[in-house]
Amino acid sequence: MNVETSIDSFAYGPISLAMALLAHGPVGSTNSAHQPLLTPTLVRAHRLVTASAVTKSLSQRVRASAVTKHSPAALGPNFKIRTATAHDVAALAAVAEQCNLDWDEPALQRECERDFGAVFVATSGVEVIAILIAWLIADEVQILEVAVVPAHRRKGIGTRLLTTLLSAKRIQDAAATTAWLEVKSGNEAAVALYNGLGFVETGLRRGYYADGSDAVMMCLDLSPPLAIHPPPQPSGDPVVRV
Repeated sequence: MNVETSIDSFAYGPISLAMALLAHGPVGSTNSAHQPLLTPTLVRAHRLVTASAVTKSLSQRVRASAVTKHSPAALGPNFKIRTATAHDVAALAAVAEQCNLDWDEPALQRECERDFGAVFVATSGVEVIAILIAWLIADEVQILEVAVVPAHRRKGIGTRLLTTLLSAKRIQDAAATTAWLEVKSGNEAAVALYNGLGFVETGLRRGYYADGSDAVMMCLDLSPPLAIHPPPQPSGDPVVRV
């Protein structure tokens, strides 16, 4: 994860707003060196601009989108998706290391304990092979990480994690209206995955990643609710709901 570096005029998305709030305090708060980081007017203005920019595209593309189907048999009888717990922190960190992600065990521990957090793992037997980390803040789902270990990529696991999240009872009960994420510019496989679920590009955050790469901001409209259903488990077990 990478907090704000340089942004353009359309880059201040809900994820960065939430990150800034956690780092610097509530809207309108100050620190010793700066004026208020976020004001209610800035937050409202951002939401109006974002909604205006994406609504037309979303109405045409998201409503007609279908969740990509993947054969459960291809993933094996021991494949499952479940909610992560504090006992999974070491396994989460191992996945992060294999995927070259900047998550350490203390940070992952905090994500598992957040009241507004949702952390899922995909397992093959006892091995954790993929993770998803998200926040649910008000009516927005903010997807911070989707990662699959190299040996298990191109099997639709990322799609299954995302559909599990978006169909979770907790998300449905909260009447979430949008889902947001950021992906490294040039990561065509990830962009294709998100486009397949109906996400559309809404902006670009320049120099966001440590290597200087830009981040593409993407949004999925969830209102009215999309026909997103939890994927079947190969074993026939129900998907864990949070």
